[in-house]
Amino acid sequence: MSLRYVREFKGFAGIRLEADDIGSADDPSIVLLHGFGQTRKLWEDVAIGLEQAGRHVINVDLRGHGGSEWPSDGRYDFTA
Repeated sequence: MSLRYVREFKGFAGIRLEADDIGSADDPSIVLLHGFGQTRKLWEDVAIGLEQAGRHVINVDLRGHGGSEWPSDGRYDFTA
């Protein structure tokens, strides 16, 4: 049985980031990140395949994308 749930993280400046947490945390972990203007849905099929291959997948929506919060400071640079 697959373990899947939505997980929240605190990013730079306390921004809430949302991610799909898929598979067992006992397996090797892989973090998937989308490009600018996309969401974690881009990696959904890949995440399922990785889980089936025995990996724990954290598929993140970056700040201001998908289910993650929009930063009030408007920062989307690599440091943030």
